[in-house]
Amino acid sequence: MIECPSLDDLRQLISESLDEAAFEALESHLEHCSLCQETLDRELVAKTRAGGAFRQVEEAMPVPVPVLPGYRLVRELGRGGMGVVSLATREEDGRAVALKYLGGGPDDRARWRREAETMRQIDHPGVVRLLDSAEIGGWVCLVIEYAPGGSLADRLDPAPAPEEAARVVELLAEAVDHVHGRGFLHLDLKPSNILLGERPGRSIAESRPMVADFGLVLGWGDPELTWTMAPGPRGTPPYMAPEQLAPRPETIGPAADVYALGAILYRMLTGRPPFLGRSKVETYHQLRDRDPVAPRRLNPEVPKALETICLQCLQKSPAKRYRSALHLADDLRRFREGRPILAKPTPRTVLAARWCRRHRTIAASVAALLVLGVALFVVQAARLRALRIEQERNDREVARLEENLELFAQVFENYQDVANQVFFQDSYDVGDLLDQLLPLRDRLRAAREAGTIDAANLVAFGQLNLMIVYLMQRNSLPKEVFDPALDDGLDALREAIRYAPNVDYVRESLIEAELMRFLADIYLMDLDQAEEGAWEALAMVRSLPPEVLCRPTFRAIVDMPFSMATRHYALGDCGAALRWLDEGRRIIYDIDRSGPPGEWLADPRVARYLATVAMVEGDMDEARALLSDIPRGKGIIDPAVMLEAIAIRWLIFRLGAIDDLPLLNGVTDPRMVGSPTAMADLIVDESRLLGLEPREMSLAVQKAVGYFVYTQRQEGNFDRARKTTGRFVELCQELIARMPEEPAARILLAEASMQFVKIGQDQDDPREIRRGLTLAIRAIEEALALDPENEDYRATLAERDQLLKGLSAEEPRQAFLGG
Repeated sequence: MIECPSLDDLRQLISESLDEAAFEALESHLEHCSLCQETLDRELVAKTRAGGAFRQVEEAMPVPVPVLPGYRLVRELGRGGMGVVSLATREEDGRAVALKYLGGGPDDRARWRREAETMRQIDHPGVVRLLDSAEIGGWVCLVIEYAPGGSLADRLDPAPAPEEAARVVELLAEAVDHVHGRGFLHLDLKPSNILLGERPGRSIAESRPMVADFGLVLGWGDPELTWTMAPGPRGTPPYMAPEQLAPRPETIGPAADVYALGAILYRMLTGRPPFLGRSKVETYHQLRDRDPVAPRRLNPEVPKALETICLQCLQKSPAKRYRSALHLADDLRRFREGRPILAKPTPRTVLAARWCRRHRTIAASVAALLVLGVALFVVQAARLRALRIEQERNDREVARLEENLELFAQVFENYQDVANQVFFQDSYDVGDLLDQLLPLRDRLRAAREAGTIDAANLVAFGQLNLMIVYLMQRNSLPKEVFDPALDDGLDALREAIRYAPNVDYVRESLIEAELMRFLADIYLMDLDQAEEGAWEALAMVRSLPPEVLCRPTFRAIVDMPFSMATRHYALGDCGAALRWLDEGRRIIYDIDRSGPPGEWLADPRVARYLATVAMVEGDMDEARALLSDIPRGKGIIDPAVMLEAIAIRWLIFRLGAIDDLPLLNGVTDPRMVGSPTAMADLIVDESRLLGLEPREMSLAVQKAVGYFVYTQRQEGNFDRARKTTGRFVELCQELIARMPEEPAARILLAEASMQFVKIGQDQDDPREIRRGLTLAIRAIEEALALDPENEDYRATLAERDQLLKGLSAEEPRQAFLGG
C-alpha cells in the first residue's frame, strides 16, 4: 500500500512551497486517494475561515507608508498583501501620479527592482509608464502613471458588449506584443492588472486600457540570459496558461500571455473566467484536464467568430494558439470590421478525441460493442444519446455550481476589502462601502429568488446583510432603514440551516446574527430592546450541546453581559451594571457544569471575565488567582493579556469617578471625585503593580475614558461629555508631571484632546474642533521632541496639522497655537 502524505506535506501543497517533482507526485496521489482529498478540503476550508471575511476581526492599525520626497500624498487607492498604492501629486508640476509601495524581504525587494527596470525599458501607450522609482524606509516605491478609470475588473459588472470586449483585447494584444518585442513576458495578465486611462464616466469602449503590474515579469528569447523561476505554478490560476503549472524554459513563451488575453476576453464575454475551482488546487486540475465551456453556451449573444477567436487563445498546446499577440490583434480587428477571421473552429473529430481521453472507460466500451456487429448498433446509439443528455445536464449543473463559486468568490473578496477598512482603518467613507456591498446583496437576493443559490451563498447573504446593517448603524440611519436588511440576513441563515442542519458554522452564523440584533440596539442606546435581544441570544446559546459550546464563537458570549454592564454603568445605573456582571458569571458556571469539569474556567477569555468581575468587586487576590490558574499553552498571562483583563476593563469602572459616578459598591470615593491628582496616583500605582509599560497604561486609560465620552455623546449629553473630557485632560497633565521623560503620556494627552474635536464635529462647532486640534498638536510635538526618531508620531503630527490648516485656511496656524 502506498503511504499517504503527511498533513504538513498537504499544507505545503496549499501554500505552493513544494518543488516540481514533489508537486506532481502529490497531485498524482490525490487523484486516487479520497481520504487525502477530504483532508485537503478540510485544510482549505480551515484556511479560508481563518483568514477570511467572516471571522471577527480585532482592532489593528494599518502600516503607514513613508512620504516620498517631492510628492504629496492625497489618498490611499488600494492595499494588498505585499504593498500599498496611493494617489499623490508631484510637487514640481502638480501632476497626479500613483505611488506603488512594495515591501517584503530582500528577495521581494529584488523582485520589485526587476519590475521597475522592466518598466523603464517599455514605452507604449498601452503600458502604464514608470515615471520614477526609489527605496525609502524598507519600501521599494514605484512612481507610475495614474489611471483615473481604475482597473478593468471594476468595470465588468454589467458585462460589456462583445464588440467592446473585442476592441479592449485588441488594444491589449498590441501592447503585449510590444512588451514581447522588448524581450519580456508578463505572465500575470488579468482584469485587475489592466488599468483604464479615462475616468469611470466613460464607457469601456471609449477608455484606453493599459497593462500594469510587472511583478512576475520574465526575460525570454536571449540564450545568454540566466533563466530562473521558482518551483511550482506561477501566475493567477483562473488566468494562467497550462504550461505555467510546471514552468520550464522550453515551454514558457509569448503564447502564455496570448492564453491570458483569451482568458480576459472569456471573462468579458461570459461573466466568469474559463476555470474557477473552490481552491487553487482544484483550479489547477481543471486547467490541466478540462476544456472551457464554449462562451455561446453561457452567453448566446456572443458571435460565433468571436467565440472561435477566444477558444483559439485557450488551446492547451501553446503551438495551437495564435503565433503572437499581434496575430490575435489582427484577427480581432478583422472581426470588428466584419471581415472573415483567420482562426478556424476546432473540428468535431478533435473534440471527440478529447472527450475519449477524458472518458477512457466509456470510449473503450463503445469500441468493444461496435465489434459485436451492426445488430447492437441501435442499442449502443441509444446509450450514447442518453450519455449526451446526462452530460448536458451535468454541464448545466456544473455551470450553476461555477456561477455560485464565482459569486461567492466575488462576495468574499469585496466583504474582505470592506472588513479591512472597517476594522483596520481609522476613517472610511460609509457611503462608498455601502455602494460596494449593495449590488452584491442584490445579486445574491436574485439568485435566492431564482432558486439557484446554494447553502454557502445563503450564509454569505446573511453575513453580507449583517455588515450592511453595521455600516448603516455607523451612518446613524434609523432602525426602520436597516431593520429590513437585518431581517433578510436572519431569514437567509434560517433557510441555510434547513439545507445544512448539522453544520456548526451555519448555526454559529445565525447566533451571530441574533447578537447583531442585540448590538444594534446597544449602539442606538435602546437598552430595553437590547435587554430583550440579550436574553434571546443567551437562550439560544444555552440550547446548544456542550461540545458545540466549547467552540471559540460561543466563548465570546461572556462579552455580552460585560457590554450591558458597561453601558448601564456609563449611564449611571450601578445596580443594573452589577446585576449583568453577576449574570455573566452565573452563565459561565452553568455552562461549565454542563460540560467537562473545569474546561470553560481554564479558557483565557472566560478566566479574564471572572477576574474582571472579581476586581470590580474589589477582590484583587481572587482576580490574580483566577488569572494565574490559566494553564501554559492556553494563554500565558503576559502584559498584553493583563492589558485586556485588568487595565482596560477594570479602569472603565475605576475611572467612572472622573465623571462623578459611584464605584460599583455604591460608594463614591471622595479622594478621587474631581481630583486628577488622586486619580493619577491610583493609575501609576496600579500600573506599576500590574507590571504595565507606560505605553500600555496610556492605551488603557485612553480606551477607558474614551468609552465614557462616546456613550455621553451618543446620549446627546454634550455638556457632560465636555466636562469628562476636561477632567481627562487634567488627568493627562498630572500623568505627564509624574513621567516628564515619557512620550506615551503626551500622546495620551493628544488623544484626550481629540475628544474635544469629536464633540465639535457632533455639534458642528469649528471653535471646539480648533481647540482640540491645537492641544493635540502641542502634545504630539512635545512627544516628538522626546522621541525624534518615532515615525508614527511624525505621521500623526502631519495628519492633524493638515486638519487644522484645512479647518480655516484664512487664519495662520500660529494664530491657533498662540490663542
